[in-house]
Amino acid sequence: MPTSLRLDRETEQLVARLAYEEGRTKSDVIREAIQKYGQKRTGTPGGASLFEAIRPFLGVERGRGAALSADTGERFTEIVREKARKRWGWAPPGEKRRRRR
Repeated sequence: MPTSLRLDRETEQLVARLAYEEGRTKSDVIREAIQKYGQKRTGTPGGASLFEAIRPFLGVERGRGAALSADTGERFTEIVREKARKRWGWAPPGEKRRRRR
């Protein structure tokens, strides 16, 4: 994506000299400098996003038991049934229906 930026004379000369010495374009030199700055600021390779930096820790939980989500589906079903009982007097097969007043 095209981006325009203004450089002071000294920085422009430095970028031009580095590009010439390395046989690269000025854009290439500037891109590399920005990548290295991003790495230094974020402490992540390639100036990676925050998501990439914390990816190894996502989904990791310690100290609250290993089976936190083991019965999630069953618990959710019970919550839905209880709400239905309260709202419409509905009961699943095998349970008594309450009459609405």
